[in-house]
Amino acid sequence: ATGELNYQCADLYEKGLVRNLVGGFVASQVATHYMLLNAHDENGERGCIILIASVAANKHALMGAGIEYSSAKAGVLGLTKEIARICGSAGIRCNTILPGSIFTPMTDPENPKNAQSKEYLSIMGNAYANVTLFPPKKPKYGLPENIASMALEIMRNWFVNCAIIPVDGGFIGL
Repeated sequence: ATGELNYQCADLYEKGLVRNLVGGFVASQVATHYMLLNAHDENGERGCIILIASVAANKHALMGAGIEYSSAKAGVLGLTKEIARICGSAGIRCNTILPGSIFTPMTDPENPKNAQSKEYLSIMGNAYANVTLFPPKKPKYGLPENIASMALEIMRNWFVNCAIIPVDGGFIGL
């Protein structure tokens, strides 16, 4: 029952945190520096930061995600709230999108560069197996365009701040 925790290498855990959490923090620091140079627009806004986490932040066991990935993506949720709190009065918003399983070259089982993709899609297929929120002919995996369109809507809507928004076909709500 505790195998993954007991055998997790601290070095790999730290690398996962750096890649999936610290990267968003550093990018946000750089972005806010430049956003503060902007004049306020008609809504009092200077910019909008959109971080990308994962439904694995809340549903890690079902996603087949490792402990380092789930931990880091959960950390992005806290990071979002803190950036929104710290930067809101300066006219900078911060929100996070929680993608579900998205079909990309990394998850494409036909991509020879990714030996893990077939296993990943199998895990995701099992996780989504009982999800009945999808019409019969719709795929159970999202597309990058689904995430991009949500990001665009967040940028357009000045009233969305400190939001954690799942884009996962309803998976996180189950």
